[in-house]
Amino acid sequence: MENQKQPANIVLSQRSRKLPSKKYSAGDTLEFDIPSGEVIKEIVVSMHGKVTPSYSAGNFVFHKYGVMDALVRALNVNDGSKVLKGFQGVDVLRRQARYLSGSACPTFYKKNSSTLGTSPSVGFVDEAGAFGANSGNDIAFSETVSIPFENKLSNQWSRTLLNTKGKNNVKVEMVLNELSKLVDASDGTTVVTGVTSDITIEVQLITIPAKREMPVFENWRQSHQTFNIFGQQSEQPYKLTKGARVQGFWITAYMGSANRRLSLDEAKELVIEVRLNGTELVKKFSLYNLMMENLSKSQISEVQDGSAYCNFLDNSMFETALNTSNQAGVLEYDAIITTPSSWSYSSPVQLTFEQDDIELKN
Repeated sequence: MENQKQPANIVLSQRSRKLPSKKYSAGDTLEFDIPSGEVIKEIVVSMHGKVTPSYSAGNFVFHKYGVMDALVRALNVNDGSKVLKGFQGVDVLRRQARYLSGSACPTFYKKNSSTLGTSPSVGFVDEAGAFGANSGNDIAFSETVSIPFENKLSNQWSRTLLNTKGKNNVKVEMVLNELSKLVDASDGTTVVTGVTSDITIEVQLITIPAKREMPVFENWRQSHQTFNIFGQQSEQPYKLTKGARVQGFWITAYMGSANRRLSLDEAKELVIEVRLNGTELVKKFSLYNLMMENLSKSQISEVQDGSAYCNFLDNSMFETALNTSNQAGVLEYDAIITTPSSWSYSSPVQLTFEQDDIELKN
């Protein structure tokens, strides 16, 4: 018995692994290959390094939602030609983290320094400072977001883990903006003469080997669409992405004429209805009402600028997602929008819907 061969030690605990890092290059598209044979709980994406803005007037006010949101135009997880998760910037991932757990990954920066050192500031860079003494100085930063596959929106989180068994073309894709996007759209006084950077991007996989033999996996798809509104709306329908079971969506409203998201008072005037087949009312709310509902019924502890989450799940039950498929008799799935005449539409009001779907199995 003593000489009997012992079974191999199978490690079932949660694991993590880093993919090879890449450097930021303005306007490029970066791809990170995800290995086959993994069951992925989340993908953690980090961006850190320094930026050096030069300007001849103004204070160089940074993009309100961080360096990473400014420089990442699109962040996708692709399975071949299929987009499993698609995000416009990264702010939605931070809002999602606050909704599910009460906080997003912390961010850090340090002005007049090429490194964070021992005592960095917490939060986003606000501004570089008055141009005379501050133009041309380094600003170090570090920001991180998490792309979840463990679906904490529902009570059956493990059904949507990403299983790459037999898959050889799963990638994280990052489409990068130019450095000029670091200046916030509301800053009309800064005259930029140049911006340089030294930025590293890292991707880490959090995996669950214990779930490798789980028989059923379903895709938690995340997608976005934006509608431009050029004038007052009175119960105007806008077609949302249909065909799956919808857990919910973020709606974010941007006042183009003021280069900012809606204020609380303006949020009271934006009214949204969700209807099926033109007549069946599923939900009706103002953006303000939805923001307040998020504060009372989710882990969110402070108002999210011009943005709120519309949840269709009843008590987090997976089965109560809104079925928008043809098989369910749904031919139309619309957001019905009403906006006031008092708003300025000199630049369009932008409404972005960032939707959480569970794909139906064929």
